[in-house]
Amino acid sequence: MILVTGATGLIGSFITHELIQQGYKVRILTRSSNNLTLIQDIVSELEIIEGDILDVYTLQKAFENIDSVIHTAALVSFNPKDSKQLMKTNVEGTANMVNLSLDFNIKKFIHISSIAAIGSTSTNSNLDETSKWNPDEPHSNYAFSKHKSELEVWRGIEEGLPATIINPSVVLGPASYQKSSAKIFAQAIEKGIFTINSFVNVVDVRDVTTSVIKLLTSNIIGERFILNAGIISYTDLISEIRKHNGLNKPKYTVPLWLIKIYAKVRQLISAITFKPSEITTDSIRSLTKPTHYNGAKITHSVNMEYKPILETLAWCCKNIVDKKQ
Repeated sequence: MILVTGATGLIGSFITHELIQQGYKVRILTRSSNNLTLIQDIVSELEIIEGDILDVYTLQKAFENIDSVIHTAALVSFNPKDSKQLMKTNVEGTANMVNLSLDFNIKKFIHISSIAAIGSTSTNSNLDETSKWNPDEPHSNYAFSKHKSELEVWRGIEEGLPATIINPSVVLGPASYQKSSAKIFAQAIEKGIFTINSFVNVVDVRDVTTSVIKLLTSNIIGERFILNAGIISYTDLISEIRKHNGLNKPKYTVPLWLIKIYAKVRQLISAITFKPSEITTDSIRSLTKPTHYNGAKITHSVNMEYKPILETLAWCCKNIVDKKQ
């Protein structure tokens, strides 16, 4: 039996569907407050345990009679107010998963990380799995939490855990319209007359799923894999989404300096009103890094080909969940 955390999210839901499709027995760990919409059609085929990766007592129950673990659960936030919760959920939660996997002699542990954990550098705009985290570069709290959570997995590997790490770029898929990376589609449709001169590294959620399943059944352990289909300009990304929704291309290009000022103003308003800001300096930094992540290693390691970005965008626009009209 396979334990999946984060099964109600975009990546976790696709992985869980594919596991069921291939005949695996699947147990998911989910909080009672989580929305099951993305896995509603297979709920009857799952063993569900309500709990949290921060609750070791519940986790121990979840690990009973488990062979493999796919750990996708994480907090994604670029809000400075969430810095403590990011560290608690992403680092402490992963440490709990690693410790129990060692205790229960798990045969394969796959950790879903992020390209944010690769870090960035001012001297190299093309990063791969050999790139080192540079503590002297500016990093978001989210990136730092993902880096620290990876260190927990590497620590587990040193202690004998048969683990593999994957680092997806921005994952595109038909999730709920206002959640996960699907927010890109909401912003493109609702505010897409504006664009910026920037680029985005993206990957299809189906390619992430394929990679995870292939790694699960392989003998590969102790390695990391960047999952990135390629890079697309922010303008082309927004234009494609709007085209598939019968809308015109963006009309105005907003200077990055103005976006950064706007982000600071929004954060100040957020601090006063106690309402989260839809844009922060961290989110702008992550969007405007001129970095390309090389995702070639996975293609020849498990014989996988990436889907074309434009094909992925068309598929997402056609199938996105509860899209506003």
